[in-house]
Amino acid sequence: KTTGTNWHLQLHVAGLDLKEGEKYTVSFVAKASEPRKLWVNTRTDREPWAFLGLDQMVAIGTQWKRYTVSFVARKPDPNHNRLSWTFG
Repeated sequence: KTTGTNWHLQLHVAGLDLKEGEKYTVSFVAKASEPRKLWVNTRTDREPWAFLGLDQMVAIGTQWKRYTVSFVARKPDPNHNRLSWTFG
């Protein structure tokens, strides 16, 4: 259960060394018990928690499906970047 604050439940891949101006593609497989939105983003993993180019809502269905999103890295912080899925 969540409290209504969307970032209270997150999954992170941290410590990424993204390069300025490089294009990246993220692919993942997901499903939900009922249709819902899943927020996928890239941010620094320390203050000021800045967004780095990916900030997208993905509509997740009730069947397993592969989702793919692409982005260009903007102002990454060397070795302090993360890819996040927010479930709340």
